[in-house]
Amino acid sequence: ASFGHFLPPTVIEAFPRGAINMHPSLLPRYRGANPIQHALLNGDAVTGVSVIEVHPTRFDAGALLLREEVGVDPDDTYA
Repeated sequence: ASFGHFLPPTVIEAFPRGAINMHPSLLPRYRGANPIQHALLNGDAVTGVSVIEVHPTRFDAGALLLREEVGVDPDDTYA
């Protein structure tokens, strides 16, 4: 689900090590909304998950902490 709002800096700063976000794509590809659908529509053979630091003023733009690739089966759908 897309959150669509920035966390207030006071919320991010409340965590001594910062806040993290899990994004369902191999960032920076398909940054933003609907990354799974875009991967399927474009016929990608591989997609994945990225764990990033929450950036206070930009969506899906924090430091990359972890990426895990996942294969896409040709029969996969977003149903």
